Order: sequence, then structure tokens, then C-alpha cells
Amino acid sequence: MEPVKRDMELLSNSMATYAHIKANPESFALYFMMGVCFGLLMALCLLVAGIACKSRRQSRPPPSPERRQLKESSEEEEEEEEEGEEEESITGRRRGGGGDPQSDSGAHERAQQPVERYAEECERVRFG
Repeated sequence: MEPVKRDMELLSNSMATYAHIKANPESFALYFMMGVCFGLLMALCLLVAGIACKSRRQSRPPPSPERRQLKESSEEEEEEEEEGEEEESITGRRRGGGGDPQSDSGAHERAQQPVERYAEECERVRFG
């Protein structure tokens, strides 16, 4: 019998709320408008906070010339690597697969060289 009592209680409360709203439409309109205004005010505050945080993140000092040079050189090396990989994959397909494990290890070693050079340049800039 407990679930039926809960259902009746919910129905009774809903009917009492409807009757109160019907008897006092001004208070309902007032509370409704207060809720809408509060929601808009919160949305505005969040929007302002988001814009403020975004502009604060973008106002970093400009990178030093050394860092800019390292970034440009690393981008060039990445482009050269990608071109080299494309050429290797095309020539490997023409030869018939390129399933030779020795050629794969050579490619891995060549790919590690730019990474090591970049790490050395970073250390030189940081400590030198």
C-alpha cells in the first residue's frame, strides 16, 4: 500500500500547488521572472569569466628568437621526415613490399636522428 500512498501524496501536492498558483498569479509571475533573471545573470557571469580567462591565456610574452628558431627548424625537419617516409613507402611498394627487417631498423635509426638533434639544441639553448 506504500506506493499508492506516495502516488496520492504527489497528486495531492501537485493539485495544491496548482490551486495556489491559480489563486495568486502575481506571486507566480514574480518568482518565475526572478528565476529567469537569475539564470540570465549566471550565464552572463560565466560568459564574462570565460572571456577573461581566454584573454589571460593569450597574453603570454612573445617567444624569444632562440625558441622561434628552434620551432621553425623542428617544423622543417618534420616536413622533411614526412616527405622521406612517403618516398620510402612508394619505393617499397614498387619493390614488392619492403618486408626486410634490416631496412626497417635503418628507417627507425634515421627517424631517431632528428629527435636527438632537437634534444641537443634544446639543451644548448637552455644551459648555454
